[in-house]
Amino acid sequence: MPFRAARDASVFALWNLIIRPPRREYSDSSLGPRKFKLHGNGITCQREDFTVTSVRGHSLKCSLFVPRGLRADDVSYPCVIYMHGNAGCRLEALPLVPILLPLGVSLCCFDFAGCGLSEGEYVSLGYFETEDLRTVVEHIRRLPSVGVVALWGRSMGAVTALLYAAKHHDLAGMVVDSPFANLPQLVQELAVSDYIPSWLLSGILSVASMVVKQKADFLMQDVSPIDCVGEAYLPCIFLCATSDTFVPPQHSERLYEAYGGEDKVMIQLVGEHNTPRRLEDMKHAVTYLCT
Repeated sequence: MPFRAARDASVFALWNLIIRPPRREYSDSSLGPRKFKLHGNGITCQREDFTVTSVRGHSLKCSLFVPRGLRADDVSYPCVIYMHGNAGCRLEALPLVPILLPLGVSLCCFDFAGCGLSEGEYVSLGYFETEDLRTVVEHIRRLPSVGVVALWGRSMGAVTALLYAAKHHDLAGMVVDSPFANLPQLVQELAVSDYIPSWLLSGILSVASMVVKQKADFLMQDVSPIDCVGEAYLPCIFLCATSDTFVPPQHSERLYEAYGGEDKVMIQLVGEHNTPRRLEDMKHAVTYLCT
């Protein structure tokens, strides 16, 4: 392949990986019935779908799962907001429904701009997603059924949680699953892993960064949780997969060490970046959040 064609192909692959990964397509029916009972305990649950408008003007599709009958109707429930990865959507949160709701904890999930059924063309791996999260937090805090709020994010969602928590300390806690420490570092690691020659790497990264700025309007160097997690003090549980080659565990380890709060836990999981998390691991994290 000629030099220019090879360079252009590498740049295209990189910027697509960063801001336009495959978009998860699904229908509302995939979320399940609006009212249902959990098997084994008979708890009645209700799903309330809503739409909020982000600061950039995008419609964000959201769902709130609330237990019914555990408390008086006028009593609020603690709420966990789940945030998906860069190629995910709110369906990622569904395995948490039968874990959280029997404990009297509601679950909110939403599609970031550029993902799932929400509007938008590109993602920003945490940069604009923090504003999407702020919009959702402000909305659900106005609901009488919602009490204290905690965060749960995976990959891009985990980075969003860390960036948000560094500026907002009024949360109950958070779970961050496989966050990266610094976006330029991650992109360089991914480029090297794809066997781009070292003599070509610097130029490709520079051009890819320019394309990201042109198309998605953010600078990659501005997405760097490692530079701000020292200002985050919420109780936090870090999860990472030992065989993760996309975001290696070293990213979580660095973030854990730099984290400002003393109430923090690191748990290494079996699997890779996109491996479905085991029920016992999710229950462990939920127990930490609820204590």
